[in-house]
Order: sequence, then C-alpha cells, then structure tokens
Amino acid sequence: MSSETISFTPGTKTMKKYAILIALVAVASANAQVLTLVDSDEASFGTSVSFANGTGSGFGNVLGGGSVVMDISSTDLSLTLNNVNGFGDNIVAMLFDTKSGGFTDATMEDLSDGGRRAISSPMRDRTVSYAGGFEADYGLAIGSFGMAYFELTGGSLNFIQFNTGNTMSISRANLGLGAGNTGFNWLSYLTSGSGFMSNESLPGSIVGDNPGFDGVAPTLNFNRFEAVPEPASMTALALGAAAMLRRRKRA
Repeated sequence: MSSETISFTPGTKTMKKYAILIALVAVASANAQVLTLVDSDEASFGTSVSFANGTGSGFGNVLGGGSVVMDISSTDLSLTLNNVNGFGDNIVAMLFDTKSGGFTDATMEDLSDGGRRAISSPMRDRTVSYAGGFEADYGLAIGSFGMAYFELTGGSLNFIQFNTGNTMSISRANLGLGAGNTGFNWLSYLTSGSGFMSNESLPGSIVGDNPGFDGVAPTLNFNRFEAVPEPASMTALALGAAAMLRRRKRA
C-alpha cells in the first residue's frame, strides 16, 4: 500500500480539474487542512493518503510528529496511526464527522473509562471546541491497550469494535457513509485518561503549553479525507456528459 499526498505535478488540463475540485472541497471545509486522495480503483485498497500536519510535543511527541494513513474501498476505511513514541498512560482520540448532526465536547460526557473520557471529555475542567461547525458522529480511542471504536451519543458511548495494534479497518456502514460518499472531516488530539490534555494534535491546533486539567481550552481544527476518481475517470465522465448534451440537442 503506497502513501501519497497531493504534491504531484500533472499536466495543465489535469491541474485545472484538480484546482476546481480542491477549491470546492476547501469552500465546504474552510477550517480544514484539505488533503485529497487520488484513487484509481475506489472499489479496493491500493492507494493511500498520509496526514502528517500535527504539532506539539508536550507528551513526548506521540502524536504531534506522527501521521495518520487512510485508504478506502467500496466497503471499508483502513486507518493506521504511525505515532512517534510510546503512549504510556496517554490516549490519542480521533473524532469523525461523517454526516449531518452529531456531538461536541459540551454534549458528551462518558467518563466510565480512560478511552471514553478521552473521546467525550479530553479536559477534566474545561470544554474543548471544534472549528467550523464540526460535530462528531464516531470516535476512536488509541493507546497502549489497542484501538476502541465507538458511535457517539449524549450518554454512554456505543461500543462498535476493538483491535490490537495501530491499524483498524472500519466498515462504511460503521462510519455512516453511503455507497457514493467517500468524504468526511476528522480531527485528533492527545490527552490522558484522567483528562489532562496535551498540546499535541493533528492537524496542529494548540498553541503553547499543555492545556492540562483547567488551562485555556483549545479550538480544534480538522482535516478532510476525500477520495476522488483518477484524471482518466474524470475525463471519461466529462465526455459522457458532453455526449448526452449532443443527443439532447439533436432531439
């Protein structure tokens, strides 16, 4: 599985197509760091994108200098966290905004264990905010225990699946994604199981020292994952649309 970002040099026509696509995604996600996956075969795994725009090193550079690699197929999302150092007692939380509605730190508070607390209440005495109207639908807690994935609620989070290691495959159904929907917003941060928050996040959002239990609560920005057809497929779609227009004119 190869990893690539959007730093490539296509021809002029292809660049125009991608410029239009990226502009549309950027308008929809003005507060996001937009990285676009160019997938030549969306029905299967094979091409992935690596997000590595984190900052902070307050808990030993676990997440701030790490990366998240994603790939999508017709049925599943593959996700890998490449963290720089060991977790210790700390937990990386990833939140996914995949559909309308959802939850914020202010509307969640499942404190029944460290992973659930990390997802729903990363600071013990303050409320963290999300930028740009981000509302989370699902959450993933990652630590030395493995990876635990939940559907978010205003009460006890609904456990969905668990995996050891640092890679998980999540079905489209368990992400709330329809068959034709391959785009979603997500964010990630590092906190302790007791609610002492670090300054490490991906994408980078937190300026200064660790917020801790009761410091200045940060507003977290988000990344966007978007799978799009390869240039040849986009050209084919354009030609098909042109042919339909010609047929309508003859009629």
